[in-house]
Amino acid sequence: MLIDYSERFYLENTRFWAILGSFERNPELGIDGRPQAGLAVGQSLVRRPESDLVAYLGLEVNHESVDASGDDRSNVLGIAGLDWRIYRFSVPETTLTSSLKLFPYLTDIGRVRARMDVILQRKFTGSLSLNLSLYDDYDSRPPGTQVVTNDYGIVTSLGYTF
Repeated sequence: MLIDYSERFYLENTRFWAILGSFERNPELGIDGRPQAGLAVGQSLVRRPESDLVAYLGLEVNHESVDASGDDRSNVLGIAGLDWRIYRFSVPETTLTSSLKLFPYLTDIGRVRARMDVILQRKFTGSLSLNLSLYDDYDSRPPGTQVVTNDYGIVTSLGYTF
């Protein structure tokens, strides 16, 4: 389970600063809970009416609640990210969103996490949509007792907007 939030505040032209926040629970990697928050600066590299490519760098802090090992810890980490969105506004409205985030740990040198998400959303009516999501979550040294370093999957869903 991943809940991810970011808010961008554009400065001049295509530069921005952002507030980042997330909460993750991943039993595959031994994480019972990982709240994370931070700040980043970035820039739109390519901005067109039908697409937007954005890069950003920043710092985050998190607290990892670990499975049976009980090795809970707080961390400071960097973040480097790329987001690419492609829009098609004609019927059926389609959006392809891809995101790649790299998290090098500053308090646990050598540990690196990465997350990739690709989401395809197709609206059939003004209110009904079909979503297809692919994700890959990697941790070079997961803190739990699990030996798995990679978790990936495919999620499909129907959406309805009020």
